[in-house]
Amino acid sequence: MNMDDGGPPKVFIAYAQDSQAHKDDVRGLADLLRSYGVDAEIDQYAEEVRQDWNAWANKHFKESDFILIVASPKMRVFGDGNAPANQNRGVQAEMTVIRDFLQRDRTAWTKKILPVVLPGGTLDGLPDFLGPYSLSHYRVQDLTSEGAEGLLRVITGQPRVVRPPLGPLPQLPPLPQERRTGTTDAQAKWIIGEPGRAIDSHSDRPAINKGASHLTPTAPEESPPDRKWTWTRRKKGEIGIAAAIGAALTTLVLMFSLSGQDTADNGSSGKSSATTAASNQESSEIPSAISTDLPPLITAMERYELNSSSSALASDSNKDKVDLDTGCPGPGTVGAPVDRSHCDKLAADLILNNGSLYTPDRVATIALLAGDTDASQSICNMQLADKSLLRQSIDRDHVIATAEFCIKTDKGNVAAVHVRDVWEWRITIDFEVWRP
Repeated sequence: MNMDDGGPPKVFIAYAQDSQAHKDDVRGLADLLRSYGVDAEIDQYAEEVRQDWNAWANKHFKESDFILIVASPKMRVFGDGNAPANQNRGVQAEMTVIRDFLQRDRTAWTKKILPVVLPGGTLDGLPDFLGPYSLSHYRVQDLTSEGAEGLLRVITGQPRVVRPPLGPLPQLPPLPQERRTGTTDAQAKWIIGEPGRAIDSHSDRPAINKGASHLTPTAPEESPPDRKWTWTRRKKGEIGIAAAIGAALTTLVLMFSLSGQDTADNGSSGKSSATTAASNQESSEIPSAISTDLPPLITAMERYELNSSSSALASDSNKDKVDLDTGCPGPGTVGAPVDRSHCDKLAADLILNNGSLYTPDRVATIALLAGDTDASQSICNMQLADKSLLRQSIDRDHVIATAEFCIKTDKGNVAAVHVRDVWEWRITIDFEVWRP
């Protein structure tokens, strides 16, 4: 092996000659790898002299650090041995040898054999014996270093994420045993919690709830005049348009109820001036956040499904685009992943193709959030204001369940998107849209 001897990594590329265009793409991949220091070999480089092709292939199988098998319709048929023996004898012989290698030492050869899907290809072009849907495979988005980054990292032994060393175990003290039993009339306040912290007025410990923020009242556990309010964040997926409207209506009803009660009490002939002053002082404690800080939510949807425009699933009933301002789906357009498609004359804001997410016309309006940061209205406002953080797309390596990102819609609104589930050709998302 070249890499074991300190030399450049050596790679052999096996493929079926489906068409001249496919052969050109394979040669383009080999040329790209060689330009980045990888000793890639294909049959097209060895056609200048007469060859014993079986002996030539076997020699490269054993000398190479990795064997790349390129997906195509014929590769699937010939690789699984489902074609007549007199057709494409070369690739059939190569796949027979590789199946034998896997049978001898599956662990070692699974690491060496790298299934590759070129631009325009699909996983269905890989033979079943390679486990295309259960084992790792490598997509080349385009024939550039960025498009082939995942493959280059594996071949050159440069992982994207390096496992950090273990640190010492933390010393964690037990929780205190004392808990507050409640609040007295004198202690009753309007309690506004920090975003992400639901404050329990009968407990010292805040509860962590991730999701969109809403101001909601808790049911009073004591007789009036106690009023207890908390600022809670609902879990992802629990928010919906009906919930948002319900929260706003509940707040308005409570405000009018409080206002009406104070008016009636002040107009009562038996009320003393001291009691009226105390009532007015209590009413003045209601913070302005109740009426002014509610997020101006426009749209909220959960479990919205996007199907890749490069797959057969992208059709009139399975959309690959969405207008986030309205939740209106865009029509599936195979072969044109970033064109500005319309749904009832509304422009799409987000497009799924080949497992990656794009903006229409590749306009930089997406901000991908790092780590476990939640996409919320305040976070998205800050992220989208920094143009250095904006990008045109999110590649499939970052389109994972729990991914969070922000988008500025074509209407200039702010959208928070949460990736819920990811499959080979589709994803489901939750999203909320606010006015800026």
